[in-house]
Amino acid sequence: MKQTLMLRDERIRQNAINIINSLLTDKDRPVTIRISDYKRNLDQNAKFHALLGDIARQAEWCGKKLKPEQWKVCSLAVTPSPQSSRQRLFRALRESS
Repeated sequence: MKQTLMLRDERIRQNAINIINSLLTDKDRPVTIRISDYKRNLDQNAKFHALLGDIARQAEWCGKKLKPEQWKVCSLAVTPSPQSSRQRLFRALRESS
């Protein structure tokens, strides 16, 4: 049995609780319950990669053309973290070359 619930409101939360409460327990055959953050769907993923391709064709970084994969690294490198964005960006570009 495989079931996925998208927790959006209290009704769905209660459905998840009811499903878990209805499951039988078996120490030899346990049921796995996974809770995870939302990930991009295939359509969102395709649009993101199309956007990276557009950027790669139209933009330069420090006078250089970058591949879509390198622009992806750049976009991910400028997310918040203890290191400065500039340090992460330079390191990420070096590693992706």
